[in-house]
Amino acid sequence: QHIQIAMRDAMLNYCRTPMSRQAALKEQLPRTGNAILGTAPGDLYKCAPGGLNDWAYIFASRGNEEHWRRLVRAIGREDLLDDPRMKDGSSRSKHRDVVDAAITAWTSTRTKHEVMEKIAGAGVPCGAVMTTLELLNDPDLHARGMMQTIDHPVRGKVTVPAWPVRMSDSHVPLQCAPVHGADSEAIYGAWLGCSADDVKHMRERKVI
Repeated sequence: QHIQIAMRDAMLNYCRTPMSRQAALKEQLPRTGNAILGTAPGDLYKCAPGGLNDWAYIFASRGNEEHWRRLVRAIGREDLLDDPRMKDGSSRSKHRDVVDAAITAWTSTRTKHEVMEKIAGAGVPCGAVMTTLELLNDPDLHARGMMQTIDHPVRGKVTVPAWPVRMSDSHVPLQCAPVHGADSEAIYGAWLGCSADDVKHMRERKVI
């Protein structure tokens, strides 16, 4: 059998939660940006020093109350456990402003990597929002072989993302695409029967 995976289908699978909500409604779901509709916390939170790229994503599942308990303990806000507005996921969603304010007060005094280390270390889904430059130099991606350096005939050594699928018995080599005209000799010779002199003369006349 053949396996077919369309990018659109794969991304739609990640949207299964809002799609399930949409199926129960007649009206169009509102846009929520990076926030998860009906869940709090589930959004980007500003981190120190407050620059354009200083954000961390924090999510506490409505189906796992332990996420919320771990989170408030990690940020030193155990008092929220006794707040009736925070009694469950539905209540927290209705009072998202209170949830977001409490978390932002904590994250805004720490870098995104400090936030990720503390919150993820407590067992709560959390990740620093990485820039392309940070990803390019990320030691974990390099250690796992996801970032590789290849030789380009024009640009020299270039570091690029590798193939994400790992196979136990097969290695997929990473190589650059040929530059314009790199295979002309092979095509004109092997495919069209031209001699090396023919190809040379065509180059001199700028036919190819």
